[in-house]
Amino acid sequence: MRPTPLKNLLFSQPKRIYFFLTLAILLIALIVHYGTISDNARALKAAREAYRSEPNSPKAQLNLRNLERKVKVQESFFRAPYDGRADQLPANSFGQAQSFLEELNGEPLLAGNWSGRFRPYVFRKGHYLSLFQERPLKNFENFDFYSPTPISNHEILFAGEELGNKKFDLFLYDTQKAKIVPLTNTPGSDNGDFCLSPKKDLIAFRQDQSERIAKLFDQTLHYFDGSEMPEFQRCLWVNQNKFLGLAGREKPFAIYSCETNNEKALCTQSSLGHSLQDFQDFYKTDDGEIGFIALKDDSEFRQAYAINDGFKSSKLSLKNPKAKGDVLEITDGVSRLGFESRYWSTLSNEKTSIIFKIKKMGSEFFAIAADGNSSKSLAVLDRERWKIQAHPNFSAPSTISEPKEIWLQAANAARTQAFYFGAEHPKKVVVWFHGGPKENVSPRFNPYFQELNRRGFGVLAVNYPGSTGRGREFQESFKNSGAQSQSMKSVFKFLSDNSADEIIAWSISTGAEMQKFILKNGFRVSAVVDQAGQNSTELRELALDRHIPYFSIRGTNDYFPDDTGFFDVLYEGGHDISFFPNFRILFEKFDAFLARLENH
Repeated sequence: MRPTPLKNLLFSQPKRIYFFLTLAILLIALIVHYGTISDNARALKAAREAYRSEPNSPKAQLNLRNLERKVKVQESFFRAPYDGRADQLPANSFGQAQSFLEELNGEPLLAGNWSGRFRPYVFRKGHYLSLFQERPLKNFENFDFYSPTPISNHEILFAGEELGNKKFDLFLYDTQKAKIVPLTNTPGSDNGDFCLSPKKDLIAFRQDQSERIAKLFDQTLHYFDGSEMPEFQRCLWVNQNKFLGLAGREKPFAIYSCETNNEKALCTQSSLGHSLQDFQDFYKTDDGEIGFIALKDDSEFRQAYAINDGFKSSKLSLKNPKAKGDVLEITDGVSRLGFESRYWSTLSNEKTSIIFKIKKMGSEFFAIAADGNSSKSLAVLDRERWKIQAHPNFSAPSTISEPKEIWLQAANAARTQAFYFGAEHPKKVVVWFHGGPKENVSPRFNPYFQELNRRGFGVLAVNYPGSTGRGREFQESFKNSGAQSQSMKSVFKFLSDNSADEIIAWSISTGAEMQKFILKNGFRVSAVVDQAGQNSTELRELALDRHIPYFSIRGTNDYFPDDTGFFDVLYEGGHDISFFPNFRILFEKFDAFLARLENH
């Protein structure tokens, strides 16, 4: 029997129809694709012209940025979409882990932005393995995924935020099916701060201005009925039918006890929150003690307080360590403490590593930690020392400025703690005011400081009045003008004594209040940089009144009602920059600002 000629196989009538039909579909797809690119290119050209004619318009800036991103995505039609893999972005010193740590099948589970967006990683045998595969990210390339929490050996719960939307949603990832499932899918509502019941089938979470309770079944949320409940910033399940919730970001705080029964929930307020100046978190120990960590009216530092069985009163826990400082975490018989900008654990006397979270897994202890050479990463306890496991996509600078602790004393003997990063005797200095104000600058690697050092600036990072780690009195002095005055006088005297010619004040978030104070009180600065500060309009006007150059940085999802001015850097995202390309753009524009400053 003679074989059928090849040409007959290729050009038989059914195959001819299939061949030409496929070719036609491909041609149509290409025509549509390049037509879309052409339309977007024309729109981008118009947006650039609108921006040039009205550069101070936030709307023109945002429209231009969105179209630039859209065209960039369209032009990469034949490229694989970004899926969070380490080889898709250049190694850099910006990426870090979230201060969150869980266990998945006996291995550390955490989130980090080493490969771009925040993605989940499992740490296995000394290596970081990306939890996501390429397929599930097909429709979620522009999402950051935070707080990965296992609910089974193959299902993980997340809080996710899409680029361009300031609201969070809840998601489930099934590792067996390699599939991401939106659980809330409410772009107009903000969901987050979730906690799981002991059986991990009930979830309590904040949804806008109220708390929702739902049963998680078949990868779907089934909501409980309940009376009106305020949103909780912290929550903890005591047992399968009861959980505690904290309402309020500032005092007065309110602690609620919530009962669930027959898919109904009822929350009642206790008197436990009345005497709290500041709240850290709830805790539950291995031996069943339930409590909270807080700063009370009668205490100098944050302490752990055990709650009685009736949830009506509390007493100082016997588990508080004797060391001086704030108790920050109690877990698995271990405490984490903070004092004068160091965070350490009772597992080790070493204080060169700054510890942000601790988790025991089997016989090993893991932590989220940073030091002078590495940003926040996973750390392993080895012979009472923390060994930081840097992600391979983290690239430390060739030269790193080791922090120098400085205590600045004012005329009234008040002391201000600061850390200096950079070369000795600099002529150019950036004075750095952290956010919060209930935060502090610690002696650890900071990519901003290293970038500024590369540009010839020393960085003096100041723990101004209101910073944590020095007790209640110092923390409450944030709005004390006398304390602020003495602190800033000591800071600027130090700069003068060290012959600093050019001083740039750079603030993050609430640190802008310190910027306003120094401008109102005549302290000499060469320029002001405002990053994510509220009421930037007021700060801009203060700078302009004194003829001081002003540089403003804001996320597209981080507007305040009183922000009406132009932003020099409008990055894609929320309160913090999380994406390395945006960090790089910030410093490119800052370089241009410095060039203008030299000609000022």
